[in-house]
Amino acid sequence: MGMRRQCTLPGVTYFLTRRTTRRHYVLTPDEGGAVEQMVLFLLGHLCKKHGVQLHAVCVMSTHLHYVVTDPRGVLPLFLHEFHRLLANSVKNFRGWPAEVFDKNPTTRTVLLTANAELQQIAYTIANPVEAAAVRYARDWPGLTTAPRDLGTRIERVTRPDYYLRDATTFPDEVEVRFELPPRALALYGAERTRRLLQREVETRERKALQKIRAKGWSFLGRARVLRQPHTKRSTSREDFGSLVPHFAAAGDAEAVRAYLERTRAWDGLYAQCLEHWRAGDHDVEWPPGTWAMVRYHGARAAPPPDDLRQAA
Repeated sequence: MGMRRQCTLPGVTYFLTRRTTRRHYVLTPDEGGAVEQMVLFLLGHLCKKHGVQLHAVCVMSTHLHYVVTDPRGVLPLFLHEFHRLLANSVKNFRGWPAEVFDKNPTTRTVLLTANAELQQIAYTIANPVEAAAVRYARDWPGLTTAPRDLGTRIERVTRPDYYLRDATTFPDEVEVRFELPPRALALYGAERTRRLLQREVETRERKALQKIRAKGWSFLGRARVLRQPHTKRSTSREDFGSLVPHFAAAGDAEAVRAYLERTRAWDGLYAQCLEHWRAGDHDVEWPPGTWAMVRYHGARAAPPPDDLRQAA
């Protein structure tokens, strides 16, 4: 069919990453905060439109990380709109003549447990430190999140002047909320979740400092980050062909076992349905979470049962 198999169930929490083309610094922070405003505005608008919950975001010079929960099971629509509009906005702002993002799809990691949520949010927050950009995560001059933001931070963001300025389909102002992740909130409560997250960020900052000192490196620093031209390309080593994790469980073997069982069962049902479809049976009912076949070919998928919705 030419379509990549993609199971998109409601209620899933994801760690997401998207990288710039050829590792150019087109997302690097600017003194006026234009890139930060673009990202925040689009996240606020599209999270409301698609019912997506935003937990954390960090926009680095060559990529962005963010953690979201997708209660409606519409993540591909959200990603398509967000990255398309952000790319066009950045191109307009920078006068950038080429594509903004590379041709690889967004990396999606399903977070299966409360501790996986905390670890990936902490990784998102501490990324500027681990990249040797700034000594502390709070010093990053671009868009980022702090542990205290989750469940408390609400921002009003006006529509950017770039690309969207004449678009009547967008509001003049949006509200951006940083929500607590669902499993961590249920297990630990709001205050303890923020404390645990702060502790994890500080641990990552300490380990990053030790690693950078051991290599004889130094942190770039806030001022030098802001002086970097957006035409620059990253020269750090990147391992091509390395495996990208599709799920994270923070060491919970039972959560991994259950997830793999569900995934194998879904793959088996999908393969059976694909065989029937190719044989001309277009009335076959596809497994819950089937996305591309339903969206682009008019196939019919079974609704997710309550227990699967809760476990996904």
